[in-house]
Amino acid sequence: MNKWLKQFALELRLVFGNPLFVLFPVIYAVIFLLFALGAGDYANPKVYNMLYQYYSFAHTISLGPAMLLGILTVRRDIRRPSYEWNRSFPVSFGMLLSAKYIVGIIYMSLFTMSASFIFYVISIGSGVDSSLVMRHTMNIVVQSEISYLVTFALAMLLGVCIANRVVYLIGFCAWMFGTFFMDIFLIEQLRLLPLKTFHLNQFFVTNNPLGDETWGYELFREELFSSWLFVLAFTLLLLVVSLLLLNRTRPTMNIKWCWLAAVGAAVLSVAAFVPYGSIWQERYASINEKLNDSTIRLSETEFSKDVRLNISKYDITLKRRPDNLLQFQAKLEVPTEEWSGKSSFPLTLHRNFQVSKVLVQGIDTPYQRKGERLNVEIPNEAADKLQIEVFYAGNIKDFLSDYNRERYPVFSVGSEVYLPRYMAWYPLPGHQDVYVKTEDPANRIHTGNRYSGMYFPPAEMKLTVEGYSVPLYTGMPEIEREVGYQRFEGKDVMGLTLLGSESWIELKEEGLPVTLVTTPYNRENAQIQLAELKEKYDYFTQWIPELKPVVTQIMYFGTSVESLQEESGKVDNGLILSSRTSFYDSGSGLPGEWMNAMLFGGQEGLVMYSGGDVEEDVRGRISSLFWYLYYREAKGVSDEELMDYYGWARSIQMLTMKDTDYDPKGIGRKMLRQVSKALNRGKEAEVKELLQHFYNQGISQPGRRDDFFLKEQPISYKEWKQEWNRVVHSHRQDK
Repeated sequence: MNKWLKQFALELRLVFGNPLFVLFPVIYAVIFLLFALGAGDYANPKVYNMLYQYYSFAHTISLGPAMLLGILTVRRDIRRPSYEWNRSFPVSFGMLLSAKYIVGIIYMSLFTMSASFIFYVISIGSGVDSSLVMRHTMNIVVQSEISYLVTFALAMLLGVCIANRVVYLIGFCAWMFGTFFMDIFLIEQLRLLPLKTFHLNQFFVTNNPLGDETWGYELFREELFSSWLFVLAFTLLLLVVSLLLLNRTRPTMNIKWCWLAAVGAAVLSVAAFVPYGSIWQERYASINEKLNDSTIRLSETEFSKDVRLNISKYDITLKRRPDNLLQFQAKLEVPTEEWSGKSSFPLTLHRNFQVSKVLVQGIDTPYQRKGERLNVEIPNEAADKLQIEVFYAGNIKDFLSDYNRERYPVFSVGSEVYLPRYMAWYPLPGHQDVYVKTEDPANRIHTGNRYSGMYFPPAEMKLTVEGYSVPLYTGMPEIEREVGYQRFEGKDVMGLTLLGSESWIELKEEGLPVTLVTTPYNRENAQIQLAELKEKYDYFTQWIPELKPVVTQIMYFGTSVESLQEESGKVDNGLILSSRTSFYDSGSGLPGEWMNAMLFGGQEGLVMYSGGDVEEDVRGRISSLFWYLYYREAKGVSDEELMDYYGWARSIQMLTMKDTDYDPKGIGRKMLRQVSKALNRGKEAEVKELLQHFYNQGISQPGRRDDFFLKEQPISYKEWKQEWNRVVHSHRQDK
């Protein structure tokens, strides 16, 4: 032990006595501090994401000194020809390697300590709870240290294997290949996702789900632990192989034990890879199962020809067990006209859930199941409304390989929950396409909501949730909440989405009938946005007494939501899935998007650049005039200042568009001039009365999926002119 301590002290002096290596951690900390301060010096909605990205890149760069030191520490004496006489000393290679390795890891820990301390301090400065910050900090500390362990071991092995100075060039190539090349080309471009565990630090600079504050480390905890276990075993293998190669260079009685240790380390590495490999094997097996399933149709199918059925009532009970097993009891009420004349009633339920029993009118009934399709036989004695009760259970975390990224369209893992309506986590009416497959350019599986005509007829819904340690959120009003228990109820609910995460917080503004759900790092920015929303809400409620927004919650929790909007739209019943793109980071546009959703809903049917006849439907222009009035009255902006201050806003662009292809007759500009002249003449009351008339008539422009049930009628430019003449110019025709 005394010999080892002396060798350890010698290695410490050699490393920390080198001015260059002493400077590396200082330069690293200063550069990271400068970038990190830029992320936390204002109410930035991407504080966590930016800090994580900066840390990821900085840590990847820090692997360069780790590779250099690992090679240098071996070449300095062990692999230096002029130092071969040292082998006559009674000091084993095991003692030399272990001392060098531990000193190297201690040195590299300085990089981790400095960067993680900066991460912690800036996070605390952003008003985040210290316990939560510590959890985030420990996540990156553990990941960083494991990365240094394997990188330093690899560098030492290269130093042992290659005596020539070309080893430095090879070490540089190993550093680049194990980080940027593997990240950008092998994992992202070639979609070899299981190779992530071979990435030297797994701080990916391209597509990294761990970089989001929501649904990050907690969602992928099992995969991370499996990967880290394999990396540690592989690190041991690298060290044992290095020791074996060195012991072969001089006579030793322990060579057999070295071979045995190498074989044991190799077996241990293979065994440690099995849990990680099985995760990816299951994921790709699920994709292959879907590709070979005849019930999953091609994306080119004419889904509009499908028969649409209706379920009028739902009563769903969801119980989560500690092992993430979800147990459901779903009671459905089917109107008589929907099942009359049928021998079975078709339903759609996600394939990950196993049905244990189906009752019809309280009687156990046979059913057939294939993929997502569930056919429930209708008893001959059935009459009036059909009462169906489905009992099912299962674990769910679905995986899709979508072009150059991995996607998890539905999951419930611990407190991390995303159960969207289009993934059929509860029985949907008819046979709907939860998934579709494409043949060109390659066989791929996609969520069907992007391509098919999935529909969600209005229904009376009740939902009871048990077993979650955090609150869950949905588009229905929450009736009751206790620890581990929630109850929701709603009418005319068009599909049910359930979301949750461990660290979400709720913010409210007095006088504003919505709750904003966000993340701790985003609290300060969210409070600013909420105050701006309150100002807009107060203005519109002054002259729109009919404004009773169905929106009760705004989900403003991170970059993950952009991909959710592609699927669900911006508004899901009473829930706003808020974007957080860089365009809205200034804080000027996002509250306007929220207020627009409270006024008009998601407006999925609004197409700004439509090739159709603008005169046939001016609902989008009318809704834009609400905002024009707001800018004129609440902001005091003149027409001349409008484009300078708010020219980026969609509403202003729709009214001022001069594109001859999409608005050849300048309908938007004509309507804008009409309203502008009326306001200049002091006819604000008449303009507001006119806009209220159309607001009550319906100008929300739902998408085709929802409009099939809502049936909102278009408003032509001719109707606009007629009402304008009646309300604003009652005595003369407006020119």
